[in-house]
Amino acid sequence: MMIRHRTLGPAALVLVVVAALGMGTDVAVAAGGRQIDRAVTRQASGANGASIARTRSVQADGQGGRSAARNGSWTSASGASGSGAVRRDRAADGTLSRSASRSASGDRGSMSSSGQASRDADGNIVQSRNSNATNATTGNSVAASSSYSKETGFTHSATCYDAGGNTIACPKR
Repeated sequence: MMIRHRTLGPAALVLVVVAALGMGTDVAVAAGGRQIDRAVTRQASGANGASIARTRSVQADGQGGRSAARNGSWTSASGASGSGAVRRDRAADGTLSRSASRSASGDRGSMSSSGQASRDADGNIVQSRNSNATNATTGNSVAASSSYSKETGFTHSATCYDAGGNTIACPKR
C-alpha cells in the first residue's frame, strides 16, 4: 500500500493507491489475454470541513470480459452531501451493461437518481431510469421514470406530490 500526503493551501490531499488482495497487479493468462484487477482511491479534505473521496477500479478476466467501476462521495462546508456510482461491464460475447446512481441532499432539498442500460450480443438495447427530488422548503416532490426498448420505444412518466403525499399537478418549466 502506498500513501501520499500533500498540503495544498488550506486543503490536505491524501492519495491512496490500494495494492492489497491482488489489486494493482497484472497477471498473465494462458490464453494470451491479460487478467487485470486494479483499484485506486483518492481523498481530499479542506480546513472548512468539505471533503471528497473517489474510488476507481478496473477488472479484466483475460477472456474478453471486463468491468470498470467508479464511486465517490462529497460533503460541502455547509453540510450538503452527495454520492454517486457507475459500473460498466462487457462480456466476451459483446454484451454490455451500465448502471449508475446519484444522490445529493442539502438545505434546499434532496434528489436521487438511478438507472441501467444494456445491449445484448444482437445489438438490442434496453434502458431505464428512476429519479426523485424533494424541495426542502415546500416539501413538494417529484418521482419520474423513463425507459426504452425496441419493442416499446421511449416512455416517460412523472408524478408530483405535496408535502402530505397527495398527488398534485407538476409545475410547467
